[in-house]
Amino acid sequence: MPNDAPKLDAIELKRTLWATLQGIRAGEVTPQSADAIACQAREILRCVKTQLAIFQQANETVSKELVDFAKP
Repeated sequence: MPNDAPKLDAIELKRTLWATLQGIRAGEVTPQSADAIACQAREILRCVKTQLAIFQQANETVSKELVDFAKP
């Protein structure tokens, strides 16, 4: 990831989704682009949920990476 790229966390993900919605409403983002962004967001969240489930099944504490994602 380039150094100038925003950090991947829940707040940035919400910002991106909100900006996408606003872009659709303003006619600046096509529905196809918005769908691609939403699809990627769903995949990110699916990975986070899978990691959480694995930690729970293994009776492990949640990793700092996941905590940092959810609560930067």
